[in-house]
Amino acid sequence: MMVKLYSVGQFAKLVGVPISTLRYWDRVGLLVPGRSKSRYRYYVGADLEVVREIQNKKGENKND
Repeated sequence: MMVKLYSVGQFAKLVGVPISTLRYWDRVGLLVPGRSKSRYRYYVGADLEVVREIQNKKGENKND
């Protein structure tokens, strides 16, 4: 089965966050994308769940 790969721009649009947010999450280890041979970031469908978890935790912290 082929896994759908998303570029950083495609994934940012899909989850509704700026590219800079995805890069920040990568830098701090919250969402670590795969890397192509040429070192480009790519995301897969399973990363959507990680984004939901990040966004849920972010929402919980606002209510504190």
